[in-house]
Amino acid sequence: MASCSTPPLIADSDKAIFMAVLRTFLLIVVFSFQFANSSAQELIFRFNCSDVSPDSKSYQYQYNLAGVLRTLNSSDSAFNESSMGESPNQVYGLYLCRGDATDHICRSCVHNATSMIVDQCPYAADALIVYEYCFFRYSNVSFFGKLESSPIIYMWNVENITGTSVGSFEQVVNETMMEITAEAALGDRLGQKFATKKTNYTAENGTLEKEKINGDSYRRHSCNGWFCVSLRHGRTLLQKKESKEQDRCIIC
Repeated sequence: MASCSTPPLIADSDKAIFMAVLRTFLLIVVFSFQFANSSAQELIFRFNCSDVSPDSKSYQYQYNLAGVLRTLNSSDSAFNESSMGESPNQVYGLYLCRGDATDHICRSCVHNATSMIVDQCPYAADALIVYEYCFFRYSNVSFFGKLESSPIIYMWNVENITGTSVGSFEQVVNETMMEITAEAALGDRLGQKFATKKTNYTAENGTLEKEKINGDSYRRHSCNGWFCVSLRHGRTLLQKKESKEQDRCIIC
């Protein structure tokens, strides 16, 4: 009677080595995938997280948040909003891509934003994350179609305009922002309310570079010495009435 041979046993030490190699391989694959998704856009981002509430830590709230993230992450438009659940566990979320972002950059940016916001703001009831080409926000209170002063993120250039050129620089900034606000509000033939403008600044600091406005509607208001153009469902860029070469104000 022929005997059946059994496969050789793998030593515990060999198993440990194999598992270590496998884990390393998986980490490399995951890192490569994340880098590929992020390489098409700026990696620098800002975020704003609210305090954690008992409701936002609940299973139902986290379940609804996951549903909103999943819905928006699967969308292929430049702007979308979604809500899920019922109060007090209802979640509202939206994203907006910049008007000059390609479809690939927009989708990559939204994917990164919906993934990163959970890591950066765990169990937050309200959170905002901003990349160069998109932003994403969710909240336990509806903010769709509303003008709000928070959450807000400020970013500014570290370079200053000094001396006698400050006044003329402020004038150029304000005039440029007024012009581009009107242009963006009119929209293009596709209905997209996005505009860019480059204005030459001939004082000692050379050229005032691009200013961008993006949104589906707008209202203008003044806020504590800042010249703001606030965009419903949009991202807001402003110039501060001081001596910074470039500032941003993002209100969602």
